[in-house]
Amino acid sequence: MTGTISNIEDFGSIVVVWLSTGSQDYPVYFDHRPFQHLLEAEGTTATELVGRPARIDGETLTFQD
Repeated sequence: MTGTISNIEDFGSIVVVWLSTGSQDYPVYFDHRPFQHLLEAEGTTATELVGRPARIDGETLTFQD
């Protein structure tokens, strides 16, 4: 599934990344620690991820920019 990150919600131990395909938003769930590793690898903050194009293939989130 390919779309744009529309929102990120941090619930402590779980982070929900919302991926918008244009017609619908889909939740992508992360444990907090792997999500922090993702942010470190990208050199960014959660807020800066909003608006970025991304693709999820079930297990891997890949940025399309």
